[in-house]
Amino acid sequence: MIYSNLLKKHYSDWPSLEKAIEALPTAKARGNVFEEFTFAYFTIKKQMYQIAEIYPSADIPDKYRKAFKLGNKQHQDSGVDGLIITNEGKSIAYQCKFRSGRVKPTYEELTKFWSDGRYCDYCCTVANSFAVSNLSDKHEENLQILAKDFDSLDQEFFDQLYDLVNNENAGKNKVFYEPYDYQKRIIKEVLVGFSVENRGKVIAACGTGKTLTSLWIVEAMKAETVLFLAPSISLVKQTLEAWADQAKIPFTYLCVCSDNTVSSNIDDDEADISVSQLGVPVTTNINEIAKFLDHTKGKVRYIFSTYQSADKISEAQKTAKDTFDLIICDEAHRTAGLRSNFSLALEDQFICSKKRLFMTATERMVRPLLKRHLEENGKVIFSMDDENVYGPLFSQYNFGAAIKDKTISDYKIVVAGVKESEVYNYIAENKHISVGDLDNNEKTTTAEILYSKILLAKAMGEFPIKKTISFHSSIRKAKDFVAENGNDISLSDVIREFNEHITEDNLFIDNINCQLDSGSRAQILNKFKNTEYSVISNAKCLTEGVDVPIIDSVYFIDRKKSLVDIVQACGRALRTQNGVDKTAYFIIPILIPESSVAEEILNSEEFEIVYNIIQALRSQDNRLEDWINRLNNEYVRTGRIGSDCTDDDVPIIIQIEGIDIKQFSDELYVQIATVNANPDNIRRPTTFGAGERKTGHARIFKTIGDYAAERFFSSLVDPTIKIYKDKNSKCLSIADIKIDNNNISHTYRLGLIEKSEKNYSLTPLGEYYLSGHIKPQDLFRKQMLRYSNSLEDNKIAHTLFPYRACLEVLKSLEVKKLTFNEFAFCIYPMYDSTPDSIKRAVDDINYLRQKYPRLKAINIAN
Repeated sequence: MIYSNLLKKHYSDWPSLEKAIEALPTAKARGNVFEEFTFAYFTIKKQMYQIAEIYPSADIPDKYRKAFKLGNKQHQDSGVDGLIITNEGKSIAYQCKFRSGRVKPTYEELTKFWSDGRYCDYCCTVANSFAVSNLSDKHEENLQILAKDFDSLDQEFFDQLYDLVNNENAGKNKVFYEPYDYQKRIIKEVLVGFSVENRGKVIAACGTGKTLTSLWIVEAMKAETVLFLAPSISLVKQTLEAWADQAKIPFTYLCVCSDNTVSSNIDDDEADISVSQLGVPVTTNINEIAKFLDHTKGKVRYIFSTYQSADKISEAQKTAKDTFDLIICDEAHRTAGLRSNFSLALEDQFICSKKRLFMTATERMVRPLLKRHLEENGKVIFSMDDENVYGPLFSQYNFGAAIKDKTISDYKIVVAGVKESEVYNYIAENKHISVGDLDNNEKTTTAEILYSKILLAKAMGEFPIKKTISFHSSIRKAKDFVAENGNDISLSDVIREFNEHITEDNLFIDNINCQLDSGSRAQILNKFKNTEYSVISNAKCLTEGVDVPIIDSVYFIDRKKSLVDIVQACGRALRTQNGVDKTAYFIIPILIPESSVAEEILNSEEFEIVYNIIQALRSQDNRLEDWINRLNNEYVRTGRIGSDCTDDDVPIIIQIEGIDIKQFSDELYVQIATVNANPDNIRRPTTFGAGERKTGHARIFKTIGDYAAERFFSSLVDPTIKIYKDKNSKCLSIADIKIDNNNISHTYRLGLIEKSEKNYSLTPLGEYYLSGHIKPQDLFRKQMLRYSNSLEDNKIAHTLFPYRACLEVLKSLEVKKLTFNEFAFCIYPMYDSTPDSIKRAVDDINYLRQKYPRLKAINIAN
C-alpha cells in the first residue's frame, strides 16, 4: 500500500485527521485517503479482527475474485473497496464511506456494496458517520465500523499509524501497559485465592480498570479456554478491544450475542449497540459454538458473550463436551436474583468451568427473609453473600481506597434546596411562563418541575461543573426535564438566566434513552463531550458500562432506592481523564415547603434519596464509613454532633438559601448518625472452626423456639401432630415424623412428644392437644412459663426460666418492651431466675438508660 502524504503526518486523534481529510478538494480525494486509512486501521488491528490476509480492491488475488464473484481488476465500479480473510478462513468484503459533517450514507449507496459482496461471508461498512441504514442491522452478516470507533482511538494508535505509513512498521511503538500497584495486588490475591478455591469475587470501584485487570489475571493463570460474560454487547465490545490491544499471548475468539437477547422492555431503559456495530462476526448458532470449542483445542481461545446468550453456550458445551478453564462474570451483580440466563454460569449443571471469577463494583445481596420465602415456593435465587455459589472475597478496592490513590475522583454530596415561595416568585416574574389560565394543581405541577431546573442552574454557577447527567424514575420524566413543553420554561432558558457566562453556543442539552438507535445515542454523547456545558437526562441507560471520564456531576432528580444503581450511577462521574484531578458532585434537589422546620424536611419522603445515596456510598468508601461512625459515637455519648465531626472532611455540602445552615447541618448529621448507622451488607461468619464460637461463657438463655408463635404451630408442631393422627399411633420412629430439621425439636420443646430409644411418643399433653381440648395460644402461654434451661458450672447447678425472668423484669420496670441492647446486655447473660438475678438485670437496664440515653442509636462499629 502506497500512502498519501496527508496520512504521513503525525496526528493525535481521529477528529484531527478527519478534519484534514475534509479539507481535501474533491470527494474522490477524500474517499481515496479514507480507504488508505481503513487499510492501515485493519493492519494495526489484526488481532482484534483476526486477520490473516487483507487486500485493497486493486490487489485482491484472482482466486478470491473468482471465489467470491467480485469481478475483474478492471471492474472500476465495484462496491467492494477491500477484502479480509480471517484466521478461520472467513471472508469479509469491506466498503469505505467518508462524508463531510459525518452525514449518514444513504440506503441506495449501500445496496450496491451488499449486492457485490453477497458471496462473501460478511460485508463490513466502514464510515465516519454515527450510523448507517437501519436495514444494515437486520442481518448479522452486515458489520459496521463507524465514527464512534474512530473517536475512541488513542494516541498510541496514531503513533503506530505514523510508523506504519512512513516505515511500513506498525509495531515499533506498540506499548503494553503495566498494571498499577493496586492492580498487581488484585492479581496476586486472585491467584492466591484460586490456589485454594474454585470461585471468588473481586470488588473494585467503577473506573479502576477491571477490564485489563481481568486480562492480566487470565494470562497470569495461563488459562487457555476462557468464557467472558457481560450484560451488554457494548461491554463485550469494550472488553474485546482492550484484550485484543493488550494481550501478550495471541488468542482466537468467538463472540456469542444477538440483538434479540437484549431487553425489549422500555421500562428497563437498557440501551445497547446492535451486533453489527460490534464490527466482528457474531453467532448464537449452537453448532458453530460447539465447532469452535472442538476445533480450537490446544489453542488459547476465548468466548466473549452476553449473559442473555449464555443458554447457547450451555447447549454447545454439552455437544462439545469441553470445560472452561475460567469463567469471568463482569458486572457480576447482574447474576444475583432469580435463576435466569444471567445466572447460568453460576452452576456446573449448565456451564462447566474449573474456576469462576466474579467482578463488580457493587455486590447485590438478597435479604435472607426474601430468599427463604422464594425457596419455600420452589424458586432458585442467588445472593452474592453465598460463598457456596460466589466463593469468598479474593480482593477489594473500594471507592475510598481508589480516591486516596487518585485512581478515581473524589466527590461531594450536594443537598440543594429551594423554597416554594422562590419558585412561585420566579414563575410570577418570568415572562416565558403564563399561569393565568392554570388551576392550583397545574401551578403546583409547574413548580415541581421547575424547581429541579432552578437548582441545577444554581449548582452550575456555584460549583465547577460542566458535564452533568441527570437520573429520573422513568423515560418520560427524563424527556420532560430537558424538553420545552407547554407552560414549562425550558432547562436551557433557566440555566442561561442564572449563568450569564453560559450561552446558546456553549450549552448542549438532550435526552438519551433505549428508544433511540445507537447512532443517535453516539451522536448525542459526542456533542455532550465537545460542548463546553452539557446536560444529558436519562432513566437508567447511562447507569452501567458508560465510559465518559469528562462527566463531573450526577443529578438525582427522582428517588432512587436501589443501592446498586446509585453506586453505578455515581461511578459515571468518578472516572478520571489523563490523570487530571477533579471533584465529582452528586447533587440532590429538594423542594422545601413554606414554614417547614428542619425536622420536617429531614423526615420528608423527598429527603429519602439523601440517605439512600449516603448508604450506598458508605459501603464503598471507608472514609465515609469512618465519618458516620464518628457521628454515631459522638451522638450516642453526648446527644449532639461536635465540631470535630464537622470539619473540612465532611463530604456533604448544604446549599439552601433562607435557612440557618449550621442548625440544619447539625440536625442532618444527627439523622445520618442514626439512619445510616450501619452498613447495608454486614458480613457475619456462617461457619466456625473449633473454638471460634467460644466466648468464655456458656449460653443458658434459650428460647422455646426460633419462630413466631403462629408459624411455630402452622409450620412445625401441627404438621408433626397430624402425622400421629393420620397413622393412628402414639409412638412413631424418627423417620416417620421427620419433616425438616426443626419440626421434631420444636414439638419436643413444647412438651407434646418425648423420646424413647429411637422413637418419639405422644405425652399426655400431646394427646390432650391432639384431641383438640386446648387452643394453640393457651398451650403456648402455659408451656412458656414452664419452659426452663439448666446448666452446671463448677459443680453448681443453675436453672433459668427465661420467659418468667423476662416477665419479672418487665413488671419491675413497669414497661411492656425492652430495646435490643437492654436485652442483649442485661437479660441474655442471666444464669438463673432467682430474685437476685432479676434485681441485677433491672439495675443494669436502669444504668444503661441513665448512662447512655441514646444507646438505641449506636451502630455495630461502635
